[in-house]
Amino acid sequence: MTITNVLFSNEDLSGSNFTGATLFQPVFRDATLVGVDFTNATIATADFTGADVSGAIFTGAYMPQATFRLTDVSDLDFTGATISYGVFSNVTLTGAIFVNANLSGGILQGVATAGTDFTDADLSNADLTAASLGPSTLIRANLLGATLARANLSGADLTNAVLRYAKFQDAILTGTNLSGSNLQGSVLTRATLVSANLSDTSLVDADLSWTSLQGADLRGADLTGADLANAVLTKSAANAFTTWPDGFDPVSAGVAIDP
Repeated sequence: MTITNVLFSNEDLSGSNFTGATLFQPVFRDATLVGVDFTNATIATADFTGADVSGAIFTGAYMPQATFRLTDVSDLDFTGATISYGVFSNVTLTGAIFVNANLSGGILQGVATAGTDFTDADLSNADLTAASLGPSTLIRANLLGATLARANLSGADLTNAVLRYAKFQDAILTGTNLSGSNLQGSVLTRATLVSANLSDTSLVDADLSWTSLQGADLRGADLTGADLANAVLTKSAANAFTTWPDGFDPVSAGVAIDP
């Protein structure tokens, strides 16, 4: 089934089955889409602004440049979906599943994602400015070059995530698990990483100036070439496998070195 340039605005399509369908530039503004099945559908540049998508299924859907403004997608399943360059501005994503989904280049400014699962998701170059991402799961997620300025990732799990050249200016990462992640060249200026788990991370050439790292776990971390100007590391933990920038004295900075 192929549907092109169809207007579904304000329509009630509850329970409809679009499995495997091709819908090019469909408009679902303010539509009721309760329980609609979009599994493996092609929904290019779809507009879901203001739509009620409660219980809808988007597993495996191909929907680049889809728009979900002012839409509540809590608890929906987007596993394996392609939503590259999609727009989720000021959307509630609480409990949604984006496992192995492609959200590269997406706009997710100000989204609320408590409990959202982004395991193995591609969020490269996505804009997550001021997003609330904690406590969400981003294990092995690809956030290469993503913008997370002023985002709140407190308690989020980013174990083994790719965060190279990501921008975390003024972000809150209190208690965040970043163990084994790659933060090479990332910008963390003025970020709060109090009690964060940074064990075995790569922070090579990262900008950590004015960053709060009190109580952070830096054991096994590689900070070669990192900028630690005015960073606070009081009571952070390190060991013999932690690599520091040339000329940096961790003991004088208040770091506790494992014997």
